[in-house]
Amino acid sequence: MKRKIILRSFLGVLATAFMLAAAPAPATELIINGGLESGSSSWTLSGGVSASTYAGLAHSGTYYLWFGGAVNENDAGYQTITIPANATAATLSFYYNINSAEGTSAAYDTFSATIRNTSGTVLATVGNWSNINKDGGAGNPYYHQQTFNLLPYAGQTIRIYFSSINDSSQVTNFRVDDVSVQVTVPTGSAPTVSTSPASLITTTTARMNGTVNPNGADTTVYFQWGLTTAYGNNTGSGDFGSGTTTQSAYSDFTGLTPNTTYHY
Repeated sequence: MKRKIILRSFLGVLATAFMLAAAPAPATELIINGGLESGSSSWTLSGGVSASTYAGLAHSGTYYLWFGGAVNENDAGYQTITIPANATAATLSFYYNINSAEGTSAAYDTFSATIRNTSGTVLATVGNWSNINKDGGAGNPYYHQQTFNLLPYAGQTIRIYFSSINDSSQVTNFRVDDVSVQVTVPTGSAPTVSTSPASLITTTTARMNGTVNPNGADTTVYFQWGLTTAYGNNTGSGDFGSGTTTQSAYSDFTGLTPNTTYHY
């Protein structure tokens, strides 16, 4: 809301703006034991997949999920999470590495990452790989990062699902490490602010008044003003915390010029 004060003795006009900035909501990790440093804890594994330390081939730390590694093997591993209904961002990230005794002329051994519901139905495919995609070596520095947007599943319980199939000859190893789902949710309602009439007016000074309610969000407040609608000047900011009560805010201006219009 605009506020104009006419200093009638000098025909000057003073106007102010009341502005605020709310700190962004922090991201929350939904995957438990995504780095596998607690072994297979919080993961559901089947087939021959394991949380392994073999040969120091983890992307980071010492453990990784090892799929394949044997002929005639079908492996699967997943973790179930719930994306908050009010999430504003949700991103899956993981690292994978493939090494194989197979050639690259055809896909004999396969690996996939999918998003599934709790019944096991595939909702989306993050990626499909095979021995054709094998890396130049095992472990670092041959890991690749894969990301995927999970925001379409806000309000749903889903599985982050990895699976592999090895055929009857030649072995392919599929490694997964550092699985993460970062979500951002609002910390509360947006802060509410309003301006109030200026007070303590003299020929060259005035106090700008307003109110702010952080509504649970970390909030800082400042006034913005200038000689044109481009403003160009901010007062110092004040920390109003993250409470839920309405508080008064003000800023004192000095050195104002009579017969001059100040805009916000």
